[in-house]
Amino acid sequence: MAFKALTADGLRYLVAKLKSTLAPKSHASADTSYGAASSGSYGHVKLSSSAAAANGTASAGTANGIVANADHVHPKQAMDKATSTAIGAVRPDGTTTTVDGNGVLKAIPPTDQAMFLAAHRVGSYLETDGTNPTAWGGTWQQEPSLGPYKWKRTK
Repeated sequence: MAFKALTADGLRYLVAKLKSTLAPKSHASADTSYGAASSGSYGHVKLSSSAAAANGTASAGTANGIVANADHVHPKQAMDKATSTAIGAVRPDGTTTTVDGNGVLKAIPPTDQAMFLAAHRVGSYLETDGTNPTAWGGTWQQEPSLGPYKWKRTK
């Protein structure tokens, strides 16, 4: 077999053939022709220029080779108000509940007066050492008694 020398045209042909069949040095591309990533295979990805999605149902999204930038920010989420049948956002009234600077909900304990009145409803009797219970709130009427002082709550 006779040896044939490679001509300049033949070399140009081979180089062009290799360039058209091999991946380019720069893998940057505006399309997915060079191994775009998918849920089933590793590959190249394109960074998204879209704003982060607002609230909605969680989803893995579409495997289209486009990913979010590492420093992306989601919009502030709003929560629906709670109802008697649905979980949601509640607002403390500042009287019986508060929220501290760390977002911790705290119950405010009732005052001694409120606990006293809750324990002694209208119509109940109280025996004391002579102290008038009106200082604790409510309206009290002194009742006849043979022993300690007896009081009846009327309001």
